Amino acid sequence: MRTTANKLRGHYAYYGVSGNSRSISNFACQVELILFKWLARKFHRPTGNRPLFVA
Repeated sequence: MRTTANKLRGHYAYYGVSGNSRSISNFACQVELILFKWLARKFHRPTGNRPLFVA
């Protein structure tokens, strides 16, 4: 999780220019969906409702 957080922080720093907040937000949502799906698969848990991650 720490590696993912660092990579996201770097992505936001590089692409986080003014006027790009919608794309950054969409990217964060997609990363959250993929990460949750991957973790559920790794730990053999169903992928029903995803919890809200608090950063």
